[in-house]
Amino acid sequence: MEQIQAEMAALNSQIQILLEERAALTINNVISGENDSPQAMVEAYRRQARENAQLSVELQGIDAAVAALEAQIKQKQTKLVRWQGESKELIQQQQLEEAKEVAQVHAQRINQLAAELAAEVRFLKACD
Repeated sequence: MEQIQAEMAALNSQIQILLEERAALTINNVISGENDSPQAMVEAYRRQARENAQLSVELQGIDAAVAALEAQIKQKQTKLVRWQGESKELIQQQQLEEAKEVAQVHAQRINQLAAELAAEVRFLKACD
């Protein structure tokens, strides 16, 4: 159970890293055109267009990775819940077995006391 929780924490950590990377990638680079020549501005806009296409692909990749990691977390959560249920059942079964053993010991003691009482009653009847 602890291993699954540790794996889930590691997955959440990786998701957080990816989301931070995604946020850093989406910060827009502002093109300053105040002192740039027309040719420099054209080149800057072209470069930004090329980078935006690549950025879009990178963002899609990050989104896909986050979705895959979230799916793994969901699977591990399901596994954890199932394991906890099985563990609870096993504990209840063990407790039932222990209670049966205690009941068996008590039953044996009751039978022993009943036999002693019956023997004493026979002895008392014989004395009459």
